[in-house]
Amino acid sequence: MKVDTDKGYLRKPKEKEGYSIESYYCECGCKKSYYHYVKINQIGMKKENWSKGKNGHTVITDTPDGLPENSGYTGTHADQYYGGALICESIWRKKDVALISASPDMLEALQNLENDDNSIPEHAWKLVKDAIAKATDVS
Repeated sequence: MKVDTDKGYLRKPKEKEGYSIESYYCECGCKKSYYHYVKINQIGMKKENWSKGKNGHTVITDTPDGLPENSGYTGTHADQYYGGALICESIWRKKDVALISASPDMLEALQNLENDDNSIPEHAWKLVKDAIAKATDVS
């Protein structure tokens, strides 16, 4: 996992905007745990939990930050009708619901891949970079 700094902390450091604090074991095998700052993600959004909505044809989130208020897609109405704040609806194929709801987790996994030693084949690394670019293009 790519960390913001190489410096590890024995005690948990203070919270820092845009970063989570993760604990990792020392690579030497001594079983010591160190804390590191890790970027939340490259587009500045909080990690959200996306899942299948109540009716099976929607994807919802438990983190409605940035979604329009009083639109029917967030708040009490959305929680009752959809099961959470609405990300998208009218998804009729179950495999598409599964893929869309897993998207934040897949993006995070791709962003945390490292290829400093070029162990990932060039064509596969290009697929990773292209997928990240496609997922983070908010223009």
